[in-house]
Amino acid sequence: MPSFTPRPASARPRTAAPMGLSGKYVRVYPSEIVIPDLEVGVSHLVTIVTVNIDQRPRRIHFKPPSKPEFKLYSVPTGPVAAGLEVHAELEFLPKEDMETVDEVVVVCESDTLRIPVRCTPSRPDLSVTQPMVSFGVVQAGRTAIGGTTFINTGHRMGKFSLPASAGPFSISPHEGTLAAADMPGAAVQIKVEALNREVGQAREIVPIMIDGADSGARLDLSASFVKQSLTLLRMDGG
Repeated sequence: MPSFTPRPASARPRTAAPMGLSGKYVRVYPSEIVIPDLEVGVSHLVTIVTVNIDQRPRRIHFKPPSKPEFKLYSVPTGPVAAGLEVHAELEFLPKEDMETVDEVVVVCESDTLRIPVRCTPSRPDLSVTQPMVSFGVVQAGRTAIGGTTFINTGHRMGKFSLPASAGPFSISPHEGTLAAADMPGAAVQIKVEALNREVGQAREIVPIMIDGADSGARLDLSASFVKQSLTLLRMDGG
């Protein structure tokens, strides 16, 4: 009787790309396995489905990833009948908080289908509710106030920072901490002020850093500073 090692009861099921890989004899789902937001010491599971698309029974074999953090659970079988499928479960148990890349290989006679596997650690993911802050027309020498919100949609806390402005705009706070998504403190209100005593157009693109690296997000600040003018009208029309 074929042996089968059951998956750990504590393992956490994960999703994978639904598109399949097709060969001459079999079709394999998913075409790619991506395990995001991995947790060290926690088992993550993905199910692999292989379908015999030929009209004759075919033998199907699975080759597990080479890295020791992976285990592949499957029941050895004989030839798989036409139209039927076999399942395997890939377990990933990370020991370090780092990205891991490998592959699962499905072999059926002349078919060799390779499923890339990529496991990525949790990281902060910055979203800006209003990346463009336009003050419109602002009287020179007066302060206009606007704002936006930074939201962390990632599953790890992160520290944001913005470079000091050399122009007429000031941002506060210019640094701070965003808690992980869905936690208190995952959103921070950002205040932006525009003040210029000179007349003219002003625009500044401000990069937003997360944990010391460029997040890719930007604040686009703009204002048109004008001089106030008063026109006195005489009631007699003179």
